[in-house]
Amino acid sequence: MQAEVTIGDGTVAMVMSLFADYARLLDFGRDPRSWAGLYRADGVLVVGAREISGADALAEFAAASIRGVHVQAVPHLQARSDGGLDATSSFVFINAATGDLRAGYYTDQLALQEGRFVFVRREISILARTD
Repeated sequence: MQAEVTIGDGTVAMVMSLFADYARLLDFGRDPRSWAGLYRADGVLVVGAREISGADALAEFAAASIRGVHVQAVPHLQARSDGGLDATSSFVFINAATGDLRAGYYTDQLALQEGRFVFVRREISILARTD
């Protein structure tokens, strides 16, 4: 049986900062290149059957994304033996133009890089939508 690993407040704060930057750089600041920098060089975003990887492809995805508001719940975090984290959290996305909603879960693999957490892999599972 594996021992439970305690995740400290500093780690939680770094994860929450990453998640806040994800939404801020898409919704408010609209900075696709900086948003792509939230991913490790080999990081992947999975949306449905589509996998987006590499800084240029991620920045293009962000630039073309629907304007709106991302609201993410507090994540469940699980420490990995490699020093990274697995995170699962629910979300709601509100389309700014239409008011339509999408809701589901983010499933993330996070890694420490240069003193901050970055996405290794973020999977978006949409469970409900009004559009």
